[in-house]
Amino acid sequence: MIAEVMLDPAAAEDRYVSSLQSFFQFATAAAGHPGNVKEGSVKLLAAEVAKHWPAVLKDLGEPRALAVYSSMSGILQNVSARDTFGDEDRIKTYVAALFYVAWELAGSAESNGPSVMRSAPKADVMRAAYRWIDYLSK
Repeated sequence: MIAEVMLDPAAAEDRYVSSLQSFFQFATAAAGHPGNVKEGSVKLLAAEVAKHWPAVLKDLGEPRALAVYSSMSGILQNVSARDTFGDEDRIKTYVAALFYVAWELAGSAESNGPSVMRSAPKADVMRAAYRWIDYLSK
């Protein structure tokens, strides 16, 4: 992966969207300027994920919350900047599913997990979770 970045910086830009490098800073920027973020984009998805940090921190505590966000980062590294995730309602479902998959990857199945996982209908979350799992296989 490092060789890919060194050989083709344009590919690195495509593969690693700058907003994904810092959930915490990007949430504020996107929330303040929603017109600057394309509907359905990875940037919008990252901003939606970032908005949940305070609630996830409260639900899980810092060590577990960081483990979940770390798992999400691993998934999102496989997402192309060109991929889209639908309108505002679909984005919320994908965010819930991303938290669900990341919660499982963090090895935290012994409790209920962050409440954001239950913010969309379970069947929709499970369908979106399969897309996240597919990114892991790339």
